[in-house]
Amino acid sequence: MRIVKANKTSNPSNTRKHPRGARLFIALFALTSFFPVVSYSQTIIEEIIVTARKREESLQDIPLTVNAFTESALEDRGITSLNSLADATPGFDFAQGFGRQDFRPAIRGQSTIQGRANAGLFIDGIIIERGPATVPLSALERVEIVKGPQSALYGRSTLAGAINYVLKKPAEELEGEFSLEAGQRGYLRAEGHVSGPLGDAAGFALTLARYQRDGEYPNRLDANTLGTPAIDDKVGGEESSSAVAVFTFSPTDALRATAHAIYERTTDDQYAMALQPASANNCFITGARNPNRSTGADGQPLSQPPPPADTPEADANNVNSAGYNGSGYYCGRVDVGDVLAENGGAASLETSFYDDPGVANKSLRLGFKLEYDLTDAITLTSITGYNKYDSKTREDQTFGGGDTRFPVVGVRSPFAVQGFGAPLSVEARVGFITAGRDKFDDFSQELRLKYDGDALRLLGGAYYYTSDDEDASLNTSVDTTSQVSVAGVPVFSPFSRTFARANISTSAFFEGAPGVNGGKNKIESWSVFGQMEYDFTDTLTVGAEFRYNKDTFKFNRAEPEVNAKDSFSKILPKAIVRYQPADDLNLYASVARGNKPGGLNTQEGTPAADVPYDEESAWNYELGAKSLWLDDRLRANVAIYYIDWKDQQLTTTRAARVGNDDRTFSILENIGESTIMGLEAELAFDVTDFWNVYLGYALTDSEIDEFIQSVDADANAPSTFREAALIFGYQPSGDVLISGTQLPQTSKHQLNLSNTFTGDFSADMSWFLRADYNYNSKRYAQVYNEAHTGSREIVNLRLGLRSERFDLELWANNLLDNDTSPALIRYVQGSDGTFNPFNRAIGLTLPDERRLGVTARYRF
Repeated sequence: MRIVKANKTSNPSNTRKHPRGARLFIALFALTSFFPVVSYSQTIIEEIIVTARKREESLQDIPLTVNAFTESALEDRGITSLNSLADATPGFDFAQGFGRQDFRPAIRGQSTIQGRANAGLFIDGIIIERGPATVPLSALERVEIVKGPQSALYGRSTLAGAINYVLKKPAEELEGEFSLEAGQRGYLRAEGHVSGPLGDAAGFALTLARYQRDGEYPNRLDANTLGTPAIDDKVGGEESSSAVAVFTFSPTDALRATAHAIYERTTDDQYAMALQPASANNCFITGARNPNRSTGADGQPLSQPPPPADTPEADANNVNSAGYNGSGYYCGRVDVGDVLAENGGAASLETSFYDDPGVANKSLRLGFKLEYDLTDAITLTSITGYNKYDSKTREDQTFGGGDTRFPVVGVRSPFAVQGFGAPLSVEARVGFITAGRDKFDDFSQELRLKYDGDALRLLGGAYYYTSDDEDASLNTSVDTTSQVSVAGVPVFSPFSRTFARANISTSAFFEGAPGVNGGKNKIESWSVFGQMEYDFTDTLTVGAEFRYNKDTFKFNRAEPEVNAKDSFSKILPKAIVRYQPADDLNLYASVARGNKPGGLNTQEGTPAADVPYDEESAWNYELGAKSLWLDDRLRANVAIYYIDWKDQQLTTTRAARVGNDDRTFSILENIGESTIMGLEAELAFDVTDFWNVYLGYALTDSEIDEFIQSVDADANAPSTFREAALIFGYQPSGDVLISGTQLPQTSKHQLNLSNTFTGDFSADMSWFLRADYNYNSKRYAQVYNEAHTGSREIVNLRLGLRSERFDLELWANNLLDNDTSPALIRYVQGSDGTFNPFNRAIGLTLPDERRLGVTARYRF
């Protein structure tokens, strides 16, 4: 039974920062709907052709939910990243928690708690497994967000859906454009695109881009006895350069070849994070910390509950001790302004530990597509992809505290030093300043044969994928020298197995230390797939898709030696029924199974039975309707769905004896099940020849049915397990069962509302005014559903002039300066000189502040 929370301290930050401004903006939207209609336009809402099912189809005819943004739509909204794309797409959450290298999209609530992403990112149908892949806007023809499992046609890593960037193809005549965008705090985006023919049979398109912005947030850190100097700088700066080249060659009408190459280099500062300290915790606090702040159902101070007798958990070590020193948890909205105010309005990150803190990435992405029409109805297609990615990270992952534990009065065991004079203080490194190097490359090959008949359409193919991933990492806890000082005097470290005396670690010494070999991961995957669609009548179409997929994972490391291998296979079907009683009405139903690959737990000492973890799978049931009204000036689409998600890969704990050491560590196991019910709706309306309205809404009602946490007998029970037992209680089996909560890192409600007004400024120039309101309800930090972001409301405005050759736009992003954190992480904070050195805390991503700017674009 779940323990009742009571007597929480009040949290004044639960009130929104800009409620009056947001309500005023919504009211202005509502008032525009009562404007007198002077004249109706004969404008027809743009027809968009998509390739979501590996063939060209109208967006309104395709029997699945796809949000597609053309080049003009991306420009109109000012979309330049996956973040802004997600803000404009109901049912798509993308909250980068750890800078641009963090790729964890959530489509229809299927967020990633651990492991790889649940949705796949593609460029022209080629999967992108690593790196930010920030394709310049000028290089894009459109972006497609395909919702629901796409495993039958797209394969691995599309459990929840897929995002596909479609590159712009060469123009038939020489043309191009140059754009320059500048804004506050050093924001600059410059792009140049040129394309045209190369003789009668070939063409080219070339895009060069440069992007940069200064740090968003001040960062301050006091000097300490571990050698960290006083720091006063800024964090969150980003910088990247990229080049995109596309070549086409068509010597005959039947043969078409397209090749692309994308090179990107990014150099980002330490990402902007902050830490809400343990002192802010207001629930589930136990022991002597402050027993009056949290009580159980009986009104008595909370204490760590014991597991049922005769269960493995009852035999675990330290199971009755309080998780995270009894420091409790935070319940309620985490307010960015309050957290920063506690630190003088700044972040607190140790950015001087390395000479080059932050992230530096280089990537090369190559693709080659060959199409050959064997007959008028049969086409053979080959798609070859290659990606190479090299990443170097230098990060302070304490998120506040400069990798030191807070000074304390006196020193506890194991130092056994309690002075009678002035109080001593302790500072120590706890292993969260990290350095990493990741080298990754992959190769993919797809062959498919397509037949388009009058009533029958067929597609069949084969796919092969292989990748190699090698990484090395280093953090301040693996350095065998002492990392602890007492009153400024170096002493032995409780984190060093040898307890060796040594000098304080400095940046110069640490950067010369050897990295820890992360080993080599190799994946091989192959599959066969097919699609069939048949028109039984002019209005009724039935289709089916399938894929047989097999993944083989290999891992090896020489020192310490670990070798592991396992394979996973799955049959992935999909069935579709489409009924079109009229040209402007499309009704469909589908059922599909999606999967996410399994993997290997490769920590030294992992029991053999726990090395492999299986694939996740989900069944998606969907009903949808797409319609056009009022002479195609009104588009109204709606879909409802139900997802049954099994074998979620979640973290649990294992214990093992490695050499002479008893160790506990986290591994991934298939211990989760969830269900999601949802509704997605969009309405686009050309009200008059000068006024367009768009409304999009998504309800994502997710529930964790079962998330089991357990500890093996004789294990050293971790703090997370004891914390979960305190909040949710024990089952008779000794397990802790988390259920009935919402999936984290995703919003239950999302709303997009846009108004666009246009008119003629002169004979050859028009004006436009666009306002976008994007709403996301709160996102929870973790499966407990206690700490959350609060709702996020973003208002963007754009005003400009456009002509055939020249555009000039003024814009304001986040006009109301909403400061809601886009993502939280349940985290820890350094404590004191004990063997249990951490308290519970909350890490929060700092949001983009209001930015004003201007965009100029020239076309020729």
